Amino acid sequence: MIRSLAMFLAAAAVLCGQEGPNDEAVRKLILDGRFAEAESLARRALADAEARSGPHSKAVAAELDFLLETAVSSSRIKDPQDQALTDRALALTGELYGPASLEMAKTLRLAGEMAWHNQDNAPAREFYQRALHIHETLPESADSLFEHAEAWNDMAVWLATAFDYQGAKADYERALPLYERAQGHESRAVARCLTNLAVTLNWLGDQAGAKARYQEALRIYEKTVGPNHIRVAVCLNNLAFLLMKTGQPGEAAGLLRRALGIYETTFGETHQRTAVPLSNLADALTAAGEYDAAAPYYERAGRIYSTLFGP
Repeated sequence: MIRSLAMFLAAAAVLCGQEGPNDEAVRKLILDGRFAEAESLARRALADAEARSGPHSKAVAAELDFLLETAVSSSRIKDPQDQALTDRALALTGELYGPASLEMAKTLRLAGEMAWHNQDNAPAREFYQRALHIHETLPESADSLFEHAEAWNDMAVWLATAFDYQGAKADYERALPLYERAQGHESRAVARCLTNLAVTLNWLGDQAGAKARYQEALRIYEKTVGPNHIRVAVCLNNLAFLLMKTGQPGEAAGLLRRALGIYETTFGETHQRTAVPLSNLADALTAAGEYDAAAPYYERAGRIYSTLFGP
């Protein structure tokens, strides 16, 4: 499931009314998937906000949310410092804005993402439900369309991981028009939601619906981030997986060759992340009966995995 993935845009600073000098750079790093760099910069921004405004300020609350977003995207699981960060963000937002505020809805959503990341599914669902309750209670004039969409999207991700694909589909379809109203149809958020919806439709057996949404997400990503961005490669891989499932390995191989080129340019030919598209391309070529063409890709992937894990 493409998760959320969870992208954090300019709405974050608007909600808290504060904009630190590094916030735009943190946002860009998050959008580009450079989460370790984003976290390092967010920690510096938090320290700057604490020195500038004190530990109980709105500026610090904003930076805590930025830092929470980057921590959710890390490889750490059940880290005590991340839990302390979550608790601090919730407490400070409640203290400054109140338990039923738009700001609290956003922090609750991020707390849900952290719980989901830590595989604490019951608390994650509770946080998401509390965030959605706030959004559904607020008048539209006081709500954030983007944050409301994010809350529905995150609940949909949770439902999909619980194998409730019909529920997930309904919530993605609630999120999509909110994203479109907030940022326009041709935005990264819409492309991400379309991708998530496509994954769910595929699980539900609607391959035609899934393919249409993958293709539209790919078109939007190519327009918004450029044809050689890593998010384009991920979208190509997803569409290729669907084509493989529907008996079109030759067409899938063409998409995977393009995806592999992006991975090689972005990470390098021997990077561990490049091993996955290498293996995927080899599988597609094998399924198409092109065994000789597949062999070099299997060999390259094998060398990378041997370096990582041993022979």
